[in-house]
Amino acid sequence: IKVLLAFVAGFVLDKLIHRKLAVNPAICSDCNCGDGKNGIIVAALIHTAKIYIFILIINIVLNTGFMLIGEEKISQFMMSGSFLQPFVAGLIGFIPNCAASVILTDLYLNGALSFGALTAGLCTGAGVGLAVLFKVNTDQKENFKIVGIIYLISVTAGLVLQLF
Repeated sequence: IKVLLAFVAGFVLDKLIHRKLAVNPAICSDCNCGDGKNGIIVAALIHTAKIYIFILIINIVLNTGFMLIGEEKISQFMMSGSFLQPFVAGLIGFIPNCAASVILTDLYLNGALSFGALTAGLCTGAGVGLAVLFKVNTDQKENFKIVGIIYLISVTAGLVLQLF
């Protein structure tokens, strides 16, 4: 469902937006890695290490938070049986950690979450991709537009599936 939704939404958005995005080959103009001194291999290793450390810190913080909050409180927060579940699950899905997907799936399997809400939560889940987007892309307005589009599409799909 997630792949099909991504295909359809991507196709529709491409047809609606009709603009060509300028590709910037120097994604990291602030670090001078394109100056030719160290070569592309060294630059790639440096960027990989920086993103790895960034992701590691986020995962440690999130796992600690999940451990302290507990699944029971998250289940109560999900408003079992409510029409609003896809909206809440979509927000939970944005948490950049696989624990969010595990919790959503567990709640679905235990009957506390509808299939539509599960779909909304899993479709907003982009892993740490959005965290990296916010770290790398300096245009925060564009980043929030992307997040808003993902949320709108995911929740809409969740609501439609919840009706059936």
